[in-house]
Amino acid sequence: MKDIIISKAAFTALNSLNTTDRDKAEKLIKIAAVNENDTMLLNLIYKLKGVETNMFAIKLGTKLRIIIQVEEQSLKVLDILNHDLFIRYFHNKS
Repeated sequence: MKDIIISKAAFTALNSLNTTDRDKAEKLIKIAAVNENDTMLLNLIYKLKGVETNMFAIKLGTKLRIIIQVEEQSLKVLDILNHDLFIRYFHNKS
């Protein structure tokens, strides 16, 4: 399992989620830290194109996205964004 590094922005966002979403987010992050290609993430994770290498978005329901960066020894949780904000940041890059 890769080390999980959570940015300040992601930590704040994670703590602002309701209990159900927070538990689901933590579970998905842990699965991705073991293997970002795990079948449990099938149809939930996709690579972001045109941005830093190895950056992915994980769907957390219909309205939230977890932005991660996968490195050899670690998984960085960069942020958890509302889908509308996610589209604004990444629409032209994906």
